[in-house]
Amino acid sequence: MHRRRLFLFLIMFTSLFAGSLWAQDTTGTITGTVTDSSGAVIPEVAVRLTSPQTGYTRQLQSNRDGEYKFTLVPIGFYSVTAEKTGFATRKVDNVRIEILSTGTVNFALTPGEATQVVNVDAQGGSTLNTETSDAGTAIKGEQINNLPLNVRQFMQLIYLAPMAVPAANDFRSTEVPRNVSMPAGAGQRPEQNNYQIDGLANRETGRDSFAVSPPVDGVGEFRVQTGLAPAEFGRGGGSVINVVTRGGTNQYHGSVYEFIRNDIFDAKPYFASIKSPLKRNQYGGSLGGPVLHQKLFFFGNYEGLRQASTGNPPTGLVPTVAQKNGVFSTPILDPQNNFQPFANNTIPTGRIDPISAKLLQLFPDPNSSANFSSQLYLQ
Repeated sequence: MHRRRLFLFLIMFTSLFAGSLWAQDTTGTITGTVTDSSGAVIPEVAVRLTSPQTGYTRQLQSNRDGEYKFTLVPIGFYSVTAEKTGFATRKVDNVRIEILSTGTVNFALTPGEATQVVNVDAQGGSTLNTETSDAGTAIKGEQINNLPLNVRQFMQLIYLAPMAVPAANDFRSTEVPRNVSMPAGAGQRPEQNNYQIDGLANRETGRDSFAVSPPVDGVGEFRVQTGLAPAEFGRGGGSVINVVTRGGTNQYHGSVYEFIRNDIFDAKPYFASIKSPLKRNQYGGSLGGPVLHQKLFFFGNYEGLRQASTGNPPTGLVPTVAQKNGVFSTPILDPQNNFQPFANNTIPTGRIDPISAKLLQLFPDPNSSANFSSQLYLQ
């Protein structure tokens, strides 16, 4: 019995420890320096970090150099407060933390009572990273939800990041129905990419593509790193696509949606005589909120896809009726007559092999009037 309890405890401890390790891939950092009005550093200042959405709170003191640093901060918006006896309390709201970002919030305290609070609004803007050399672009939740996406595939937004371009003629972009081309970042091949979701590996074995693609409404934000990524990622020198899924907050939020594409609204392809049948319905919903206020939250998302289509009409070049009878519009050389042209650019019927003549009859006649040297056949 004691061994079983010890075994269960080790499993729980390992899971919690592993969770903290995974979290370092999807969190950020807030750092800064506390000074007085003359610029002199102030040690032992109580600096508090608070999330209004979830009640997440941490507190520490500035060191003897007046510096403080919060690590492993989940993405979101925060208020940072600096407080010390003899100085007015200073508070900065709407500090935005993105994946793997390092935000700098410096404080310049002025003499006064601690009950005096000076509020500063950071306005939710992205903080300039001056602490690390990582090169990357965070694609925020509002971009994911507001920008138009075909088939609602958020990975199409990868190309908003510098140096991320679609890989040319890559089988992952055509053979695998991902509805998005695989990125080739900074000149690297697609198989050099690294995909992660909530700190876990999301790389498909064999094809080296992404394995799990959460619905758009389930993505909090993601980061595309196209430069030299930190050693914690490894696995290749290509792009690192790091996804964080959404979580619940102290407020209940939800959505119900359906996106429709129908051939009624489509234009007929230029070379086609008819439109391709298409009926696509993407529908779903999401809901998030508190289980225990300020402590425990939930978020769930469902998305369904129903599609009936035949794709674009198949097209191909086929010989014209005249060409199948040996009549051409350009000179045809006779290999049995010193390569002299056939008269009237016409191959005599007797010179056409019977087997070839049978095969030519299997070609459908062209049904398009497009001006090509050989005509188009559209089914």
